[in-house]
Amino acid sequence: MDGAITAAVFYGFGALGAAASAVKLKSRFDLLRAKHPSLGGHARLARHVARLLPFYQYDDSEIFQVDGAPARSPSIR
Repeated sequence: MDGAITAAVFYGFGALGAAASAVKLKSRFDLLRAKHPSLGGHARLARHVARLLPFYQYDDSEIFQVDGAPARSPSIR
């Protein structure tokens, strides 16, 4: 009979733990749904996507000559 009482107590603690976990899980889910749906709302997802994209770096001389403009434009007077 003593084993049945011990088992019932452990089942009770297990039920309390499951209920507490469910409450915490629901609050985390509510927080997830409250965030903005863009990548800015999910920092981990944004970092993951950023790792997938290639890194580009341009020199200043390349940026201003993309359309074939001369290196120095004549000044307008």
